[in-house]
Amino acid sequence: MLKEQVIIIGGGPAGVACAVQLKRYGIDPLLLEKNSIGGLVRNAWRLDNYPGFPDGISGEELAVKIKAHLERFDIRYSICDIRYSNYFNGQFVLQSNEKEYICKYLVVASGTKAKYVVPGNEATFFTEVFPLRGMKGMSIAIVGAGDAAFDYAMTLSTHNDVHIFNRGSRIKCVPALLEIAKKQEKISYHENSVPSDSFDYTIFATGREAELGYLSPELEENCQQLEKQGLLYIIGDVKNGRVRQVSVATGDGIRAAMAIREKILEDESNQQDTGT
Repeated sequence: MLKEQVIIIGGGPAGVACAVQLKRYGIDPLLLEKNSIGGLVRNAWRLDNYPGFPDGISGEELAVKIKAHLERFDIRYSICDIRYSNYFNGQFVLQSNEKEYICKYLVVASGTKAKYVVPGNEATFFTEVFPLRGMKGMSIAIVGAGDAAFDYAMTLSTHNDVHIFNRGSRIKCVPALLEIAKKQEKISYHENSVPSDSFDYTIFATGREAELGYLSPELEENCQQLEKQGLLYIIGDVKNGRVRQVSVATGDGIRAAMAIREKILEDESNQQDTGT
């Protein structure tokens, strides 16, 4: 069993921002990430609204920079899948498929998962674009009409024929992205439609929800109380619902780190006052 002061679940913008700020305060967190550092930002074709990149930056490039930032501050991290978490006897207990961790402060920055599990062949059906980035000369269907669907289409249309299928008629993506996608010869848009022809791959961009499946029922029930006590911090996309923006998640991470530092200082002051 590994004992830590602060554990962060999730290596996306929110989790890494929190870890970096904590390290700057002299607090040494442990970050646990299920897949790759950078999180779901890897899926993004281009981020145009992240300050400091006037020409935009691809999600893949930003993920590389996020990892470099983590490593520059010598922040400890592990690639592991947390399967269970609970809180009792004044500490959080986390279990992965290999190890068990305990900590006093827990930051949940685990992002989102696809809302609908797609039945069928996992080799041809996806809910993210990252696994298909290297494909060329393929015919790819994307089901959805939001930012993700059109963003995925932009990523894949460089070397593939892409068809976006909107099951209704309302397009939900931002106008700027829509205008760019409309100009791409290899992107076709179909409204009030679903894929009927045979495609090499199909991506379902039909909504996402908070990735909190590893929280025990007891912990989930006590989340609000633990947050009020300054012991649990739920940040980033996992907390923000439809407000899924890298800059928002990053701010959440910094804010959480500042709150954790204040809580630690408060606890240390109380211990000194009581002589414990």
